[in-house]
Amino acid sequence: MIDILLTETALTSRLGRLPDTYSFSKRGFAFEDQDLTRLLFGASEYIKDGLLPITEFLGQTPWRVRLLGILDDIWRHAAVETRRGRIPSDNPEVNGNMLQALSRAYWMTGQASYLELATRPDVFFGAVREGRALHINLRAGPAWAGVLRFDPPRHRTNMGMPMDWPRMNQFPEWFTVEADRRYDVRDISNGTRSVRTGAELQRGVPLALAADRETRLVVNPIDE
Repeated sequence: MIDILLTETALTSRLGRLPDTYSFSKRGFAFEDQDLTRLLFGASEYIKDGLLPITEFLGQTPWRVRLLGILDDIWRHAAVETRRGRIPSDNPEVNGNMLQALSRAYWMTGQASYLELATRPDVFFGAVREGRALHINLRAGPAWAGVLRFDPPRHRTNMGMPMDWPRMNQFPEWFTVEADRRYDVRDISNGTRSVRTGAELQRGVPLALAADRETRLVVNPIDE
C-alpha cells in the first residue's frame, strides 16, 4: 500500500504538493490548465474523504505526512481576502473541509498555526452535556462581541430523516434545539436568566464577553 501512496504522490502532485486529476489513458494530467480553484477543491476533498479517515485509523504513517503536506500547500496558495486574513476559497465546501482538517491537524501536531488559521486564538469556547442541560464556558482575551448560534436537528429539518443515523461525511449534532420549544438560559456568571424559543437560539443570541473574564451559561429545555 505504501507503493500506491508513493505512486499517487509522484503522478498527481501538480502545484507543490497539491494533487490534480491523473488520466491513465493520457498518461498525464487530465486537464491541460493548472486551475487553482480546481486544485484547491480537489485537494480539500482528498484530505477530508481520503487522508483524514486513513490517518485517524492508522495514526502516524506516510498518509499523515501526505495529509499535512497538502494542507500546508492549500494555505500557502490561499488568496481570498477576508477581515481575518486570507482563506483558500470562497466555496463553502472547501472552507468546511478546512475546518474539519485544521482542527484535527492541531490536535495531531500541537502546532498553534493550525488553530490560528480557523479561529480567533484568544476566544475560547467549550461545552458539555449533563443530562438534558448544556453547560457552556466562554472566555476572551480582549473584549469580544458576537452571536452564539444553536444547531437545529439537521437530520430532520435538512434531510427529512426520522433519526440521526450515522452516515458518511455527516456533521455531528451535539446539542440541538427544536424551533417551537422553549429553553431556560441561565448566565451563572452574573445571575441573569431568560427564556428563549428554539427558533431564537437557532437565529443566534447576542453575546458580549468582557476581557479576561469567564462567562458560564446553562441551557435547559422547559417541559411544557
